[in-house]
Amino acid sequence: MKRRDFIGTAVVGATTLAAASHAEGEKGTSEKSIDTSFLKERVTLGQSGLKVSRVGLGSGMTGGMRRSNQVRMGEKNFRDLIRYAYDQGINFFDTADLYGTHRDIMPG
Repeated sequence: MKRRDFIGTAVVGATTLAAASHAEGEKGTSEKSIDTSFLKERVTLGQSGLKVSRVGLGSGMTGGMRRSNQVRMGEKNFRDLIRYAYDQGINFFDTADLYGTHRDIMPG
């Protein structure tokens, strides 16, 4: 498994788990809460000077038939997921539709 794939899977899993815990907590069925304080950690993005969350959320169309988990969950649920991630401290959203399908616009 490539590093990018591992990180992407881990981020989606952690975010989904946190969102599920939040939803259960609202229903009053969850006895334990998940510590999401690490989502507020910030790192500098390359040499840009931008401070972004250590954890990001992808929104691309990966998966079978170009339908990602985000597409399959429906627009309302995906919006709720993005809002929840943002409210928990995530401010890095990868909006690339698909990697490797476009030519590079910068040398290198």
